[in-house]
Amino acid sequence: MNSSAAASQVVQSQINQYIRTSGLFDGVVDLDQATLDPTTGNMKAPYVPNSQFTQLPWDYLHPNHAGYNAMGLSVDITPFAPARH
Repeated sequence: MNSSAAASQVVQSQINQYIRTSGLFDGVVDLDQATLDPTTGNMKAPYVPNSQFTQLPWDYLHPNHAGYNAMGLSVDITPFAPARH
């Protein structure tokens, strides 16, 4: 990871921590946690895009299709379900 990417990751971590803990929001869907490897602080290896297929450099923020799937599956949709009578 180059120094620019490392600096971006620090800022991203600070913003995510604020969103998670500020109490400013009624709820938070923490998509970062769905793809984060807690041992490294980076994205889990299976979710890192393969630039060979996308022809774009990895920006350390956007996952591959498997990562987006993991993010979607991490959302609790219970609050949006209709009430049962």
